[in-house]
Amino acid sequence: MKIEEIKAIPPGQHGWRQMPNGNLVMVGDNVTLGEDVTLGHYVSISDGASIGDKVNIGSFSEIGKGVTVWSACHIGKNVQIEEGVEIGDGARIGDDAEILREAYIGDGVFIGKEAKIGRSVVVKGNTCIGNGSEIGGHSQIGEEVIVGTKAYLGRNVKIGDYVILDTFTFIGDDVLVGDGVTIASMVKIRQGVRLNKTPPQIIGSGLPIVLLPGHLIQIHEIVGDIDWWKRNAHTLVEKCNYSDNQVKEYQGYIEALAIIDSVFKWSGDDVRS
Repeated sequence: MKIEEIKAIPPGQHGWRQMPNGNLVMVGDNVTLGEDVTLGHYVSISDGASIGDKVNIGSFSEIGKGVTVWSACHIGKNVQIEEGVEIGDGARIGDDAEILREAYIGDGVFIGKEAKIGRSVVVKGNTCIGNGSEIGGHSQIGEEVIVGTKAYLGRNVKIGDYVILDTFTFIGDDVLVGDGVTIASMVKIRQGVRLNKTPPQIIGSGLPIVLLPGHLIQIHEIVGDIDWWKRNAHTLVEKCNYSDNQVKEYQGYIEALAIIDSVFKWSGDDVRS
């Protein structure tokens, strides 16, 4: 329905208007709706919001003041989108997700069920945020990033393009992850760490590890699991086209990490288990 047709329906109790299909909706002042917009039951759209063509908004979802939703977006059920958010063309927002004030969601982004996007977060195009993941306020996520299920990113985190963060990854506040980095499941990165581009699988090997700022900060120096590298060093030459000198260089990093382990005697929350 067009906005004029919805506005022509007399409001009922608490301002809800009953559409011809029986759905109750609430539409504020100065709202614009494009063509072929579908509104579920008890959808609320606040003042000044703009909804593009072919947008689908699921039941019980709330669209805040001044929100812009561009064309062909799908917003699931019980989604909360706060004031000033912008959502790009073709984005998909899962059920029970929450997007806080002034966030920007780029074209083609997928946000999973029960995910939470913090205030003023920027998520660039074609990125995927897994179910139940949380992105802290003022963070920036690059293009074509994959954030796995129930990952946690703190405040002011900066993630480059083409990064993969596996399930249950924990990224502390003020962390920077460069383009193309892959971080394995259950890796925990402490506040303030700076990570540059890494060869595939260099961060973690499926085991929980903890990275601290100030210790082998360059990403290619943080080799994760020592035994994995010893078992698989030959594949760097055979499958990844690494030279013998590069393998020897990484072996030196492995030995350096072993020394750090023995000197600092990692324990408790800082143990590599």
